[in-house]
This record gives sequence, C-alpha cells and structure tokens, in this order.
Amino acid sequence: MPTLATPYITADMGSTSTNTVVTINGKSHSAETWTYSFTWPWNMLGQYPVMNVPIGLTPERIPLGMQIIGNTYDDLIVFQIASEWSKVDPHFY
Repeated sequence: MPTLATPYITADMGSTSTNTVVTINGKSHSAETWTYSFTWPWNMLGQYPVMNVPIGLTPERIPLGMQIIGNTYDDLIVFQIASEWSKVDPHFY
C-alpha cells in the first residue's frame, strides 16, 4: 500500500490525464515526481522487507501508518516488531 508524507495526494492521483497535479500550501506538485512517496526506495531495492502498520487517525479521520523496514531478507524481525506494536496499540488490531 502506498505510504505518503501528506494526506493531500489522493489514491487515484496520476491515473488519468486530468488528475496529475495537486496543490499543497499554494504550490503545485505533479504526479510524475512523486516526491511525497516513502515506498519507492524500498520497492526499487527489492530485498528489504517492509510492512506498513496503522498507528492512528488524524483529526480529519485520515489513517496514519508507520513503515517497519528490516535488513535484507530479515522478514521475521519485521513481523515481530509489527506484532509487538499490535500489543502496544491493540485497538487497530
């Protein structure tokens, strides 16, 4: 699932030629730059396990999440950290 640094980019941004720009704080940003995405470095590197887990909601009820990133091929530690987080904040699980 995409993880973004801002709630202003919609899930379908860039899917058509009519929704390729978003305005944030008066400045236009193009879908082609994807400067607010945190997932692409890990997708490109490929061997690093990454899990996005829910951590809360904004006042506008937009879901927030955090990425847990493990060492190359160390999937187990990522699952263990996510499991421990679920014990700390169980209302999302």
